[in-house]
Amino acid sequence: MSDGGDIFKFIVESGEDVAFVADTDGRIEYVSPSISKCGHAPSELIGRPLSDLAVSEDRENVGRIIRQIVGAGEDGGLAFRTHDQSGGTRWFSGKCRPVYNGTGAIVGAAGVLRDNTEARKVEQDLRNANILLSDALTELKRSHQQVIQSERLSAIGQMVSGIAHNLNNALVPVVGFTEFLIKYPRKLDNRTEALAILEDIRAAAESATETIGRLKLFYKSSDGSDHAAVDLNAVMRSALMLTRPKWKDEAESKGISFKVEDHAGTIPRILGNESHLGEAVTSVILNAIDAMPSGGTLLVETSRSKDWVTLSVKDTGIGMSDEIMRRCFEPFFTTKGIYGTGMGLAVTHGIVRQHGGKIDVESKTGGGTSFHLRFPVRTAEVAKARDAISAPSCKRLRVLVVDDEKWSRIVVGKVLEEGEHDITAVACGAEGIEAFRNGKFDLVITDRAMPDMSGDRVAVEIKKIDPSVPVLMVTGFGAMMEEAGECPPGVDAILGKPVGVEELRVAVNNLVARRGK
Repeated sequence: MSDGGDIFKFIVESGEDVAFVADTDGRIEYVSPSISKCGHAPSELIGRPLSDLAVSEDRENVGRIIRQIVGAGEDGGLAFRTHDQSGGTRWFSGKCRPVYNGTGAIVGAAGVLRDNTEARKVEQDLRNANILLSDALTELKRSHQQVIQSERLSAIGQMVSGIAHNLNNALVPVVGFTEFLIKYPRKLDNRTEALAILEDIRAAAESATETIGRLKLFYKSSDGSDHAAVDLNAVMRSALMLTRPKWKDEAESKGISFKVEDHAGTIPRILGNESHLGEAVTSVILNAIDAMPSGGTLLVETSRSKDWVTLSVKDTGIGMSDEIMRRCFEPFFTTKGIYGTGMGLAVTHGIVRQHGGKIDVESKTGGGTSFHLRFPVRTAEVAKARDAISAPSCKRLRVLVVDDEKWSRIVVGKVLEEGEHDITAVACGAEGIEAFRNGKFDLVITDRAMPDMSGDRVAVEIKKIDPSVPVLMVTGFGAMMEEAGECPPGVDAILGKPVGVEELRVAVNNLVARRGK
C-alpha cells in the first residue's frame, strides 16, 4: 500500500486544477502536470517566476499578491490570464496561502488555480445577450414613440391652417394699432385712448400665445401639480368669445344665423389648469357649431349638483347615431372628412379626465347633442391654490439678467425696474459669469438656449460661486421642460416665454421669499 505522500501526489497530479508551490521570491518549486494545457511542461517552469505564466498586463499584480502572502502570512486570492497552446486566452483564479517550515518560518506560497475560461465565456455570452435584449427593448420603445409622434404630427399638420387663421386674426390689432400709433403719434396725447389701444394689443398678443399653447396638448400630460383655482364661468365666457368668429362673423358671411345663449350658474371655483379647460370647452363649442351647418341654437350653461360642477354645451344640430356616439372620443375618429382632425373630442376627453372629471354625451340623429363636462368640487384644495397665487412683495433686489435676445432683456429689465429693483443685463453666458463673479447679486435670471454658453451651464457656474443665490430660467422651452419634469442643476424655477408682468413678479418674489426661510 502506498504511503500518504504518494496518495496526495496522485490526487494533485490527476486533477484538472493547477497546483503550485513557489519560494519567497515567487519562483516555482513545483507545478502540477495540468499546466500542460497552457503549453508548458512542468519541468521547464521550475525556477521561473509564477508571474511568467500570466499575460504581460497581469504579471505585476501576480507578483504583488505572492509578495503579500509571504510577507504578511495571510491567505490571498489570485486571478490572472494566460495563453494556451493555440494562442487563445484562458482565465485562472484560486486561493493561495503561505508555506511554513518546521520552525514556523514562512518559506514560500502554495495554491490551487482553477481554469474558469468556459465559465467566463458563458458569463460573457449572457452579458452580450442581455445587451442585445436591452437594445431590442430600447428600439421597440423608440419605434412605439415614433408611431405615436407620427400620429400627433399628422394631427398637428391638419391643424396648421386653423392655427394660422387664428394667429393672423390675432396679429391684425397688433400690427394695425402699432402702425396707427406710429403714423398718428398725436393719439398718444390722449392717455385714455392710448391705454385702450395698448390693452387691445396686449389682449391680441395673449390670444396668439394661447393659440400656440394649444399645441402643448399633443405632448403635455398633467399630474395636477400645475392646477390652481379656476372660475369655470370665466372659462365659458372666454371660450364663447374665442369662437365668436366661427358662430357669428363667418356664419353671417354665409347667410347662416346662430342663437347663442349662456347661462352662468352660481358655482364654486374648481381646481384645474385654466388654459386646458378653455381648450376643452372651446373644442366642444366648435364641435356643436359644426353640427349645425344651417344654423340653430347653442346653449352653454354651468351648474352645481352636490360635489360636482357641470358645464354643459347643447346644440340643436344633426345629432349622432349610437355608433358615432360610442366612438366620438376615439383619437383620429372624425365624421368631417378632410376637414376634421379627429383629435378635438379626444383631447377634450383627456383634459377632463386629467382634472378628475367625467364627460357624458346625449344625442340622437336629428335631435341635437348635449355634452356635459363634470368636475369634482375640492373646496379645501381650491382655497389653498387660490392663496398660493399671491406672492409677498420683496425688498429692493440686485438682479443679473442673462439673455442673448435683446427684447427679452429689455422687457424683463423694465418689469423689474418698475418694481424698484437694480438690473444688470448682459447678452451672453460668459459675460454673465464674469459680471456675477465681480459683482453682488440677489437673483440671476437666465435664458436657456444661448450661442456661447447655455443657461444650464450658467446656472451651474453661478452656484459654484455662490450656492445661496437663486437662479430663475426664463425660456421658450419652459412649458416642455416643466412637462418633462426637467429642471437643470442649479436652476431653482422655470418660466416659459413669453412671460407676463405679474407672472414674473410672483416668481421673483416667491424665489426671494424661499431663500429667506
